[in-house]
Amino acid sequence: MQSEFDRNLFNNFAGEANCPATVIPNGAPLDFSPEGPKIDYGFSKTLLCSSDWRTHKRLKCIISGFLEYGDPKAGLVVLGNSSEKPPEHPNIKYIGRIHPAKLPEYLRGGDAFIHLSWLDHCPNSVVEALCCGLPVLCSHNGGTKEIVKDNGVILKCEEDYNFKKVALYNPPECEKKTVAAGIEKILAWNKTVEASYLQINHIARKYAEFAQGLSGK
Repeated sequence: MQSEFDRNLFNNFAGEANCPATVIPNGAPLDFSPEGPKIDYGFSKTLLCSSDWRTHKRLKCIISGFLEYGDPKAGLVVLGNSSEKPPEHPNIKYIGRIHPAKLPEYLRGGDAFIHLSWLDHCPNSVVEALCCGLPVLCSHNGGTKEIVKDNGVILKCEEDYNFKKVALYNPPECEKKTVAAGIEKILAWNKTVEASYLQINHIARKYAEFAQGLSGK
């Protein structure tokens, strides 16, 4: 399982597993680090977001919150493909899909990362952003807050998820003033992000330890 959220989800819908189980999050390759070349986006502060944009990823909520935030010197950079045409704005850049080998330098060019996806489990985009040194603003529901830990701001966009069936692609809206307040906090972040627990060598050791425990060696 990728998060305690996954464990709780499984237990609520399928019953407690009667076999060995553990929680191991996704990891990022070692080239996702704060060191290396980075893109200059031309803003005084740059907020990044990245996804294969579907409705439950809530790009509209990110954009409306950013526009409500309203700092004329700050920019929002959107990475990844979207089926919807976002609004044009001089402080918003739409980059589209980035080849994975180039992604670290795009992430390093940001000052913070925002991920408001509803009920996400362990998003690779957040793992990669953290490993590149970016603090993260994320939703309080789902497993994302478990990988962010103390490296960002946890935002309560909606009521607590009660582990009942939902229409995933019909997510609740985030109040734009709430998102704007979260953006202000994350762009003022002044602490070093420590994400060694998400590097792939650490994650590989966790898998090896679990496998050894199963084999009794």
